[in-house]
Amino acid sequence: MILFFRRIRKKLADDNRPIKYLRYAIGEIVLVVIGILIALQINNWNINNNVLVESYVIQINEEIEYNIKELNIVKNRVEKSMTELDTVIQLLKTKDYDNSQFHLKASHFFC
Repeated sequence: MILFFRRIRKKLADDNRPIKYLRYAIGEIVLVVIGILIALQINNWNINNNVLVESYVIQINEEIEYNIKELNIVKNRVEKSMTELDTVIQLLKTKDYDNSQFHLKASHFFC
């Protein structure tokens, strides 16, 4: 491709046709400028895309941290409920319980 343009430029310069050579030179400059503008636009897209990806990563990290906190709260509630259930099971196994004790323990599970 470069050889093709060299031949055209050389032919126009050798034929002593300055107007045609000037048109060719301006066309080549325009092509170079268009190429540079396209490269700059692609670079801007990449920069904008990187900023967008970084913001998504930050949001995902924040959401993961929030979810971990919520899961820890749920885990603590489940552990507390399991401890209370163990107490109720022990009361039921010993058959040595007062109805009010059982009612108080069981009321936590049905609320």
